[in-house]
Amino acid sequence: MPPIEKKRRRVILLAGGMIFGSSGCLSNLESLSGRDDRSRSTTDNQKPILEYVVLSNHHSEPHAVTLSIERQSETVHEQTYHVPQFDADSDVAGTKIIEPPTFDRERGDWTVGATLDSGSEQTRLDLTDVPHEGGCINVTVRITEQGKLTALNDTPDCTTTEKK
Repeated sequence: MPPIEKKRRRVILLAGGMIFGSSGCLSNLESLSGRDDRSRSTTDNQKPILEYVVLSNHHSEPHAVTLSIERQSETVHEQTYHVPQFDADSDVAGTKIIEPPTFDRERGDWTVGATLDSGSEQTRLDLTDVPHEGGCINVTVRITEQGKLTALNDTPDCTTTEKK
């Protein structure tokens, strides 16, 4: 390799090393100067994002489910959904998926409530203290084979909490 090529390569490597090597120092300088946006409330950044809610019917009859989604104790979505019955021929549950933009995809203290057939069964799942490794939570409101209502939350690390 000609000497000019070696010199050019060395300059590029040194410049790249200085940029990547000092990147952590630059972020520390920003935080020392008070310009670091990450110093804002880290508690809000640790709250989960509600990705979606699934209504899943494993019962042999169709049902109406009134779904209520709250964020910071404020109702952000409330609607009644008609969920088809379990299809025994294909072994598939009747399903409805509710996701943004039906409600905002934001971090917060989420609560999901459901009422089956105008009040015969109710469940409410408070997601405030549920661990959420990846920052998001998904909820399944399930109508069991016996026609009972349960709510499950699934997190990206595959832990599951059930509320009956």
